[in-house]
Amino acid sequence: MQGIAERAADRVEGLSASDYLEESIMEPGAHLVEGYDDVMPRVIGRTISQEELEELVAFLLTQ
Repeated sequence: MQGIAERAADRVEGLSASDYLEESIMEPGAHLVEGYDDVMPRVIGRTISQEELEELVAFLLTQ
């Protein structure tokens, strides 16, 4: 996960790193990286609270 914040900032034009990470957690298939399959479980987006999501994104931005 090292460097995830930096990569997230450049992944999709018009999305901040924070927005990209949040969308990727809530809708894992929204932005697939070429060469990777859509295998991320969607259960997180259905079970995580808004506060937990914000805390997770904040943590990922430190990586």
